[in-house]
Amino acid sequence: MSFEKLRRNLEQCFRNLLRVLGIRKPVIADGNIVPRTHSFEGISQLKRYLQALDELPTGYYAVECRGGREVITSCNRSFANIFGYHSPSEVVGREVGTLYSNPGDRNSFRTFLAKMDQEGKGPLTGYNIQMKRKDGSTFWVAIDAKVLRDTTGQVLGREGTVRDITREVLLQQQVEHLRDDLEKTTQDMDQFMHRYISPMMRLDAALLVQEKMLYALKPFPSEKAEVTTSGESWASRLESALKATLDEAESGNLGLNSLRTNLKSLYKRLPCRRSSGLPTVDEVIARGVALETLSLLNSMSPEEKDASASLRQLEQTTRQILEEAIWRSTKRLRAETKALNAVIESLRQYLFYHRAVSEYEFRECDLGRVLASNIEVYTPMAEEKGLTIQLSGDKHLRAEIAEPHIDRMISNLLLNAIKYSYRRAGTGFISVKTSQDKLYAKLEITNYGVPIARDELETGRVFEYGYRGRFSRDYNRTGSGVGLADVKQTVEVHGGTIEIESRPAAHGHKEDPSDVPFLTTVSIKLPKHHSQGGNSH
Repeated sequence: MSFEKLRRNLEQCFRNLLRVLGIRKPVIADGNIVPRTHSFEGISQLKRYLQALDELPTGYYAVECRGGREVITSCNRSFANIFGYHSPSEVVGREVGTLYSNPGDRNSFRTFLAKMDQEGKGPLTGYNIQMKRKDGSTFWVAIDAKVLRDTTGQVLGREGTVRDITREVLLQQQVEHLRDDLEKTTQDMDQFMHRYISPMMRLDAALLVQEKMLYALKPFPSEKAEVTTSGESWASRLESALKATLDEAESGNLGLNSLRTNLKSLYKRLPCRRSSGLPTVDEVIARGVALETLSLLNSMSPEEKDASASLRQLEQTTRQILEEAIWRSTKRLRAETKALNAVIESLRQYLFYHRAVSEYEFRECDLGRVLASNIEVYTPMAEEKGLTIQLSGDKHLRAEIAEPHIDRMISNLLLNAIKYSYRRAGTGFISVKTSQDKLYAKLEITNYGVPIARDELETGRVFEYGYRGRFSRDYNRTGSGVGLADVKQTVEVHGGTIEIESRPAAHGHKEDPSDVPFLTTVSIKLPKHHSQGGNSH
């Protein structure tokens, strides 16, 4: 309760009391108010009034100036208890300065109160100051106070209320401390991210140059040829080449006798002889066998290799496989670098939202080109899971966009689609559809796999920074929880909209995500002209 409200209530009660008692002017004796007419009824009502004042939860006090000293002339029980005293009698008569923790704070309070009074700004309210209890411990109070004057305008003292706000002050100090820690952590993370973003950009540029050199050294006739020149797996091709060499050795080629034991050992290690059932693992094993085979062949003289047609074919096969492995590793490294950069940049967008939004530079771009570029980068990653990325619809979508941010948005969406897809019986795929009308460019990305719970979609939790859906951790899938949040922010800064639907893949299934795969579709609409958007930076 504020001081003014308390004062008005007390004054009203006092006026009512005087009217009941028939007293025109109160008499003050020894600091107590007494009636002129000592009726039993009047005395009873006066006692109830004084008891009500004493039981107020807010501390009330009055201070009188006496010969340069400020003496407490009146207080209620709450005031005494707040300062660690048992009753008002322990406080009344004390010099008020003994209650302040710091004498300088007392002087500042008096100066400020006097200034407020002189300027006619009314009672002072909510003045926070540190005080001292009877036992010497310090605490904080909020003071409401008013200067008291006599009829001639001479200052008599002051009166007011106090409220213990130690808990609020300590909480505020903790909040400020946490805010300082957060600011420092944010600055540290900014430095950390800048430290790693630059090397990743250089690495990505170096990998791009390596891709171009690979194209120049051995141009592949098609995208499919980049993966395998014969349409067969590495293990199958190595098996055929090794078996042909072993057959030649068995037929009596004496020059191959010294290689027979090593070649048999390599042959038995091939995944197609004893498959692990995991294409990525089989690929690594086959690549290792090819590397050892080529090392073995390199230890032979050119004359020894020229004497055997099967050895020459084996050497050519292993070199082709290793060239393809380099190509695939280069593309996979580019995809991983891009994915890591997307995560770090998404986190930076969250930490420095206002600064990051100001970095959005809109210009007309070919959205289809940005989409196709991302699909090319992430295709090797998808193929490792037995997935293809199928693009359909309008391939040329022109819109005013902040290209680096849209590039990161598409990167995050494709990464999620690959990460949370199941393998299908046969060839699995991720569907990417584009369309447009006069005002909007539209994008839909659908994957078959891990569901998103309905409540997470309806409440929007799926878009919260750091939040990962409760079904996203199956098979120990890792994630940062920042991808979709950053996607939503990017879309909104562009003035677009984003919607997500997740439903059972098979018709007739109840929407129970515990044991059935779901089709999850992310639908995005972006204005073709940035001025159309509802949100601008």
